[in-house]
Amino acid sequence: MLGLNKLIKHACRIASSMQPSVKYMTPKQARMPFVSFCLANGNHFKYFSTGKPNLQEATENFYKKNFQDALKFFNLSLEEELAKPTKDNNTIISIYLHIGKSHMNLGNHEEGIEFHNKALEHSLKINGENSTITEEVIYELAHIQQYLGEYDEAIKLFTRSYEIMKKLNGENNHETALRHLCIGNVYMLQGKYSEALTFFKQGQEVILKTVGPEHLNNATALVNIGMIACVNGNFTEALDLQNQALEIKKKLIGEDTEDVAKIYQNIGFINEHQEKLQESLKNYQKALEIYSKVEEQTKADLDAQKASVHKALGTVYYRLGKAQDALQSYQEYITFIEKGTHKIPPEAAREYNNLAGLCKQFGDLQSALGYYEKAALILENSVHNLYPLLAHIYENTARVHFAQKKISECLNFLEKAKSVAEQIHGKDHPEVKEKQEIIDEIRKRAPKQ
Repeated sequence: MLGLNKLIKHACRIASSMQPSVKYMTPKQARMPFVSFCLANGNHFKYFSTGKPNLQEATENFYKKNFQDALKFFNLSLEEELAKPTKDNNTIISIYLHIGKSHMNLGNHEEGIEFHNKALEHSLKINGENSTITEEVIYELAHIQQYLGEYDEAIKLFTRSYEIMKKLNGENNHETALRHLCIGNVYMLQGKYSEALTFFKQGQEVILKTVGPEHLNNATALVNIGMIACVNGNFTEALDLQNQALEIKKKLIGEDTEDVAKIYQNIGFINEHQEKLQESLKNYQKALEIYSKVEEQTKADLDAQKASVHKALGTVYYRLGKAQDALQSYQEYITFIEKGTHKIPPEAAREYNNLAGLCKQFGDLQSALGYYEKAALILENSVHNLYPLLAHIYENTARVHFAQKKISECLNFLEKAKSVAEQIHGKDHPEVKEKQEIIDEIRKRAPKQ
């Protein structure tokens, strides 16, 4: 199988984002800005109400994505609601949720979880376990735990959500079945592909039985099953399933939509791993074109999706030998992640490293050093900082210093590369010995001080 880690990360990101009733980003693959959920499927939560100007102001700011201002007015609204002798409890639940969601959007994860748990506690007290509002809170909490990489907890919460839905709507209900797709997606993130496929197929079976094949939830199932096929190297099957999902989406919601763009992105990714780079390029460009149209139509913040396409395009352009196009695409991706509110993920170090290599190729050694330095800092500051890539980045930095005839700096970074290799492989590993031989040779040839 080609690039298994890359395959599964992409598969999970796209499969997660295809679920139609909730919009969210999954956790550690990209660390993109948290996308707000919309839980108000019915009239459970009251956002606008005569005589509640703070709540109205809070809600307007929230949906304009002015989360700091939204927090201010939601907190004022909460104080007002809690001070009333007769409380509107479902409004209080809604405010707790939206304070939590605002914190999540601002990257304040602890506070976000705290207020979601307050919403759950309040709903359990007022509505009980088996209620629509409680289920919606649990469902959202499950997505948050998935986003944060707490996969076991996410599975527990999705399972709890499924059991409530089963009691409320029955087992043979397409929204109940959607919870099976969510559970399958978390298993896929854990690398438990067999379990994931079981849940995907169970969910799809109910969806086909209850709403038929021409339904958005079936398109979600097809995407998810297709990405399992992709991970297993069955690219022809994966493409067939993606194309089936694409036709359903285009028919039901139109072509110039975010979900359709994501499927084109999927297809481009599969083409790339089939070594069909020109087809991959065409589909990635199609995805980017649609994202731009969607942004113009809805003013939605689609930078995260567009950035992921730029990242993919950079890789394909590089493999096609189109260095200038690759450079531009990587710069677009990095511009996005540097302006985001979240910590840059360790995975992004590879793109910084690639961008540095392209700058070096064009003779811009100072820019190359800058990008290598940023790539190294990302990995040095990560929780698990012993990455083989870190040693590679140190070596690349040493090569630039060597080209600039800065031998002392060159040796310094080679020593760092050797140190990382020692910690990963042990002192007697051939890779460590090879690095020491290079250091000795450079010292031997260096001019005497």
